[in-house]
Amino acid sequence: YGKTVTLYGKAGYQALFSLNTIPKLFKYMFQLNYIFSLLLMFSIFCTFIYYISKYFKKNNILNKIDIYSIEGKLFLLGGSILLLCYPIFSNYYYREVFIISALPLLLKFFREKENKFFNYFIFFIVFRYIFLFLYGFVNFEDSVYHVNGIRFFSTSYLITTFIKGILDLILMSIIGSLTILLNVKIVND
Repeated sequence: YGKTVTLYGKAGYQALFSLNTIPKLFKYMFQLNYIFSLLLMFSIFCTFIYYISKYFKKNNILNKIDIYSIEGKLFLLGGSILLLCYPIFSNYYYREVFIISALPLLLKFFREKENKFFNYFIFFIVFRYIFLFLYGFVNFEDSVYHVNGIRFFSTSYLITTFIKGILDLILMSIIGSLTILLNVKIVND
């Protein structure tokens, strides 16, 4: 009967907000084993979370957060959803909307100016969203082409997707570490 194309909810290269982004690129560009590179990225992600959590504990960040305030609840809700989706699923980038729920708490720290880390983090988020304009342009204008039925990605697309993957990893490491610490705080209370 010929080939049947089945479409289901799996993100392709163009729509990733996931820990899988860089391993998929490594598989495509270097023919690196996908499982190995995925385990490597997961290890890096866990290492980042560990060290960022140590930083938050050292600077008593948790004592400055009221987890029962609206900002704390919004952060926990969005951060928990992101932390669940980011490492496990090949997410569509529209799930990034949950980052918005983290902003009220982050902006509260930004306004208080007690900890410069959150000031830099807000600037990082703004930079990331500005970068997403470039990523979106490259993604839809110059991403995939086919030669003799074989799919190829442009160099500009691969570079911008790699940078987006790194930015997502940093973003989720910070949000993830704070989310884990806050959830542990709730369980301990």
